[in-house]
Amino acid sequence: MKKLLILFFIIISLTAGAQSRKLQKEYALAYQLFEQKNYASAKDAFNSIRNSGENTRLVENAYFFYAQAALENGETNVAQDAFRAMLEKYPNWQHLHEIHYILADISFKENQPELALAYLNKIKNADIQKDKNQLKGFYLSNTPMLKLRILHQTFPSDTLIAQVLVDKIAANSEEISDYELLESLITQYQLTRPEKSKLKQVIYRRKPYKVAVMLPFDFNKLKNRDTTSLANISINMYQGMRLAQKEMDSLSQIDFKLYAYEINRNSTAEIDKMILKGEFNDLDLVVGPLFPDSYEKMMGIAEAKSFNLVQPLSYTQTGEPRKFTYTMLPSFQEQVDATMNYLNQNVRKKTTVILYDRLNKELAFAFQQKAQAEGIKVLTMQEIKTVELKQISILLSTLNPNEIGSFMVSSSSQLLAQEVLKQMSNYNIAVPTFVPSAWLKFQDIDYETYEKFKILFLHPDYINTDTPAAVKFKATYQRFFKGQEPNQYAYLGYEVAYFFAETLHNYGTQNDFKRAFIQKGAIKGRVLEGIDFSQGSINAYVPILQINNGEPLLVNPLK
Repeated sequence: MKKLLILFFIIISLTAGAQSRKLQKEYALAYQLFEQKNYASAKDAFNSIRNSGENTRLVENAYFFYAQAALENGETNVAQDAFRAMLEKYPNWQHLHEIHYILADISFKENQPELALAYLNKIKNADIQKDKNQLKGFYLSNTPMLKLRILHQTFPSDTLIAQVLVDKIAANSEEISDYELLESLITQYQLTRPEKSKLKQVIYRRKPYKVAVMLPFDFNKLKNRDTTSLANISINMYQGMRLAQKEMDSLSQIDFKLYAYEINRNSTAEIDKMILKGEFNDLDLVVGPLFPDSYEKMMGIAEAKSFNLVQPLSYTQTGEPRKFTYTMLPSFQEQVDATMNYLNQNVRKKTTVILYDRLNKELAFAFQQKAQAEGIKVLTMQEIKTVELKQISILLSTLNPNEIGSFMVSSSSQLLAQEVLKQMSNYNIAVPTFVPSAWLKFQDIDYETYEKFKILFLHPDYINTDTPAAVKFKATYQRFFKGQEPNQYAYLGYEVAYFFAETLHNYGTQNDFKRAFIQKGAIKGRVLEGIDFSQGSINAYVPILQINNGEPLLVNPLK
């Protein structure tokens, strides 16, 4: 405050020539009384000046010192009223930040931190920022933790409040929920981690971990060997999980037990019955269900019961991300993000063409939004019907091939794929072209054509079956299941079981794994090319393949 008084003294000296001599004399006397700490008399003297009826800089300053003298004299309410009146009377006064600072100090002392912070947020003057933060830090550090939580909710963008809350949790709390809050705040606001913490993460380990597998097994038809495609998917995935269980058990690594539940489409009523029976009261992990309604219901149960839930197959995010929930395969949004990363690193022309069919429009529209957000111009976007393939030629005839930087063809139709490649040849177009992995299975298109036209395959469930781990898995699977050939779902079930069983072993049950996954980052799986939950609830690693010398090659391997 001494700096403030000196500042005013200088201002007064510089402007004194413009004031009446009588007012100057009265102001000098009032200021002398203030300096002598005779605050009651100084207040009366400044009050006389501010009520003089003159409109000068001295009167404006007298308003301030009247309020300051009242504050020094212990008349806090009088001072507050005077400062607030000055804010209304002189809204353009050049030192309003000093008033906001003082009113914030008073509000903190009177246990009104919300009001104090509101005053401080009005201070934009760079010269006082350090003092402002020191004042805020001093009072916040003496604020109870519960109140700090409320302040953080009220001022969610204030990093200083978040930092003080983190420091206070580290110093005082032993609650596991506070540990989770501490970790989330550090990650969200990039805060400084306290060197010492009274709080330690609680890890609940047990033998065996209980893992429920909720898939459309179709047990009744299975008995008669009359299985549906979904049942086959479920059986292969479950067998892959059983193999992982057997391997971990034989090596005395991790003990977990599998429980199979048949959950078909529209099975929410069955889940309600399971809740009544207490089936979810003692679980550590649930894999499935596959269908959106059932999975969304299970998300709420997982959060309430504190077990982790894995959606193993969907490419579509189900509902908003929630605690304890994970999607093993990248959603369309993650596929688009991976596509955009490739384009930004490898393609200079910021233009693209998007073609799609009715069954695959979700990926196309996600790509369109991302491209526009990234400054890539969408030259054209067109839905193509199989019965109207000539549209492709007509569309390309309206474009300058030299202006096209990339293609996105979101379709699993072989007829459409063939027509696209034919017209790319006709118009001499060979640019990075992103397509679904289904194109790799087309019988009538050879790899040489894909290589020639720079086709890039988005392959979220890609497994290189030639790696040592995959070869070993296949041999063990065939031995264990009497010569059966493992499909991609068997590999995926094996990966899911291993990855989450090891996570349970390392971090315990009843813990949401998100903070651990953030620290872990992207990692190679046992048979999957990558697993990355560092960005949230969905695996963000998307394999992209390109044909090179006649063989599929991963163009974005993890380093």
